[in-house]
Amino acid sequence: MYLAIFRNSLHVALTYRGRFFLQVLESYIASVALASIWQAVYGNSSSVDGISLQEAITYSTLGFTVLTAWRWRRTLRELGRQIKSGDIAVHLLKPVNFPMKLFAESCGQKLFEVIVVGCPALALIALTYGLEPPVDLSHCALFLLFFLLSFFLMFLVVLIGGLGTLYLYKEEPVEWTISACVVLLSGQAIPLRFYPETVQVLITHLPFSWISFYPAAVYLGKVEAPDAFGLLSIGIVWSATLALVAHALWGRLVNHLTVQGG
Repeated sequence: MYLAIFRNSLHVALTYRGRFFLQVLESYIASVALASIWQAVYGNSSSVDGISLQEAITYSTLGFTVLTAWRWRRTLRELGRQIKSGDIAVHLLKPVNFPMKLFAESCGQKLFEVIVVGCPALALIALTYGLEPPVDLSHCALFLLFFLLSFFLMFLVVLIGGLGTLYLYKEEPVEWTISACVVLLSGQAIPLRFYPETVQVLITHLPFSWISFYPAAVYLGKVEAPDAFGLLSIGIVWSATLALVAHALWGRLVNHLTVQGG
């Protein structure tokens, strides 16, 4: 059943493929802007804190075109709208778990964003600036695992934020908070290694680091394979923890709707 939902979500995304060109252009412009900033920051320096200019550009490009390529704001707003209007109660009558249904739909959207939008934008940046390839096949395989974990963590963060609108009655503050956390705490634009050491100690242990920073670091070979498996294990623990939080919020939401509905 969830596979059918995934396929339908992908089909819907492909139906509106006319927006493809605008989305590719958007990702390309954002990546070009970041690449230009990195060129200005590095100047004549070959590397900063062990990261070369080419690696910095590759890092930022991966963050914007592949790792966080998902229109999560649309999912968050729709979830918030349904909670505020009470329309989400309709899903309680259906023989599917609503969070799982939402995840299946998000998987379809993510696949569309990565293949149809992210990869072309990545290719354009590679032709414009040149990008670093994976250091070897083992790190490439590890990157794919981190990529899947990254998306699952991002989905859980959005799901928790969306369910949290039950108490806030507005999704805008949640959207702004998630956006800020993704940009600043996940290392989407700036490698966390450039942060002060005291700040790094805290940020690198938060789940946001597994959304962009660690996957990109693994891709570039900045993390050795044994350490990568350790980080992957910690990321899985974080995903399990967030899944439990989301499950608890969903259960509370169901009970709240039942009480309010009589």
